[in-house]
Amino acid sequence: MIPFIFLTSKADKLDLRKGMEMGADDYLIKPFTPKELLKAIATQLEKKASVQKFSQQKLDELRNNITHSLPHELRTPLNGILASTELLLDELDSMETNEIREIVEQISLSGKRLYRLTMNFLLYAELELIATDPKKIASLRQDKTRSSQIVITEKVMSQVQEEKREADLFLNLQNVAIAMAEMRVEKLVEELVDNAMKFSAIGQPIEINGFVKDNQFVLSVKNSGREITPQQIAQIGAHVQFERKLYEQQGSGLGLAIVQKLIELHQGQLIIESPSNQQTVVTVYLPLSA
Repeated sequence: MIPFIFLTSKADKLDLRKGMEMGADDYLIKPFTPKELLKAIATQLEKKASVQKFSQQKLDELRNNITHSLPHELRTPLNGILASTELLLDELDSMETNEIREIVEQISLSGKRLYRLTMNFLLYAELELIATDPKKIASLRQDKTRSSQIVITEKVMSQVQEEKREADLFLNLQNVAIAMAEMRVEKLVEELVDNAMKFSAIGQPIEINGFVKDNQFVLSVKNSGREITPQQIAQIGAHVQFERKLYEQQGSGLGLAIVQKLIELHQGQLIIESPSNQQTVVTVYLPLSA
């Protein structure tokens, strides 16, 4: 992208602000010397080169992560689909209706897991690309959710009902406007609640609170079950799956990484704590919408 330097005789601050809002990278007020102009051009070219280098590094990192983890992560749900369909093909004539239904349900479950995994990889790649483009970041921050209580409640209830965890849920939300698009809020909530349900058993409480503090919306998700250690908290990032072999949780570990990236792009904050044994609290701070 070619740098845009505004050359003008208008020195008023309002004119300067207007020029920058129109997309100028720099603003030179007449009169100026050729040396000053060349220096301004060189500075902007260096900035662009630095941004391009950073973007390339992030893309290379993302490409390497996907190359190493995607084949393994796809294998689990694909194996479930293939094994179930092969069993149906071999034994269909001798199977009862309820047996067929059970296998079809397993195929459906594996398909849903595969779909979600694929969508999470694509979303994470999209967020990484947005993070390298200041204009896309600025556009992202213009989005808003006017009724956060309704959006969050509907998403949470659909998740706990699917896992038959309604009795474990405590939900208390203040209704405010958040500076984040509804679909982003839904995704953030989906991953936080999914994480809380994965690492707690049926019968163990999941407490979700949403309120305003210091002119920010605070969303807290607390679950009893397995705590997250400080070492694991420090490792949160793309493709990290906590104690995968021990707990056999499916997924690429992208959930909290997506949450973290969404919050960073919206100038929020993510805090993960284990205040007591067998308990985890994930707290999200997001800006309110004007």
